[in-house]
Parts: sequence; structure tokens; C-alpha cells
Amino acid sequence: MTSAYRFDPVIIRENDVRGIYGETLKTDDAHALGWAYATVAVEAGGRRNAVAYDGRLSSPALEDALVADLSEGACMFCVSAVIEQPEVWKLGFPLISHPGISI
Repeated sequence: MTSAYRFDPVIIRENDVRGIYGETLKTDDAHALGWAYATVAVEAGGRRNAVAYDGRLSSPALEDALVADLSEGACMFCVSAVIEQPEVWKLGFPLISHPGISI
């Protein structure tokens, strides 16, 4: 991902991204977020990330897109698993120097 990406403005929140899959939130958004996160993480000296998602039907597609661009952006992900949303933070902090990403 080398060009500027435009998100639907309704999905961008102060601390997260939320939308309706297929309408305001698409796999292209997950690709763009993965690339952006990897860029910032690598610049800060980090390369490993925990990724987790819940049981929503859209979660596997968003996780695939996010992880693809994390990897393309020179990041490795430690764990990709179906877990409850709050648990990703418990998973991410002990394993790596950056917080985990929860889908």
C-alpha cells in the first residue's frame, strides 16, 4: 500500500475504528490499517504484534487482510486467535512491546 487511503469518515473514532462490515467497514480498511500500524511499529523499533478477533462472521476476513499487510509492512504477528475482546490486551502486553490489535 503506497498511496493515500481514504476511510469512510464515520468509522474513525478517537481510539478505535468501528463500522458495519460491507457497508462502512471493508477489508480494504483492514489492509490500510495493517500497513499503517506496521509502518508506525517498525519506525518505533517493534516488529511483533498480537492479533485477536471475536466470533463475528466478518472477523476472519478482516483478520486476514490486517495480518497480510502487517506482514508486508515487515511486522510479524505472534498470535492470531478467536478470543474475547478484552483478552487481547492481556495477550499482547506480556508477549510484545506493542499492544495487540483486536478486530
